[in-house]
Amino acid sequence: MRCPLHMHISRPVVDGYSSRPFIPVEPMELIAKGDFAHVPMMVGGNKDEGLLTLTGFMMNDTLRGYLVDNWDEYIPTTLLSRATDEQDPATKRFATAVKNKFLGGRDPDIEKDFDVLNELFGDVLAGCVGTKTARMLAAKSSKPVYEYRYNHVGSLSLFDFIFFSTPKFFLRVYIGSRSFVAQMLKRLIACYSQPCSSSVVSLAWTFSATPTT
Repeated sequence: MRCPLHMHISRPVVDGYSSRPFIPVEPMELIAKGDFAHVPMMVGGNKDEGLLTLTGFMMNDTLRGYLVDNWDEYIPTTLLSRATDEQDPATKRFATAVKNKFLGGRDPDIEKDFDVLNELFGDVLAGCVGTKTARMLAAKSSKPVYEYRYNHVGSLSLFDFIFFSTPKFFLRVYIGSRSFVAQMLKRLIACYSQPCSSSVVSLAWTFSATPTT
């Protein structure tokens, strides 16, 4: 059994074998050589990026069971981008270390460990990865590289759409109010089409050309 959530883990495909390659060399090698477009860059992510992973577990009991039963496989795949055929005893030790560090050695409980898992998966998807990428680019780029973290919580988020998009929910709401979808879209447009005031958004830029430890 393969977990559908594996599909959100992706890596660039090196296509040097092609007559017209798009990525002929490993991206990490290109960055290390400074062989990329030197233009101002902005790298970062949003608060609670881990919800992209956790939402699936919250809505599907089968996936919850998969996470418990296949922790040693799922964690290296998600946190290290190691495909199952690339995993070995070292990746299993890594999965065990993660469980010991963040869960006290016990099996994960989505409700009880929600905040911990959200931060863990969020760091992998955007936090730690964003910082590392920004610093690598800044070390080789002749142009400024900025890193950001967006923490504003609006009245409507992607999580609301994902979590409340089950057929039963929409059927129940549709019967009570046929204009529900229109109302949701109107709220979404109102929320994201207008600039947020400085009183509700605190945006801090990190100039990664001179990173701090």
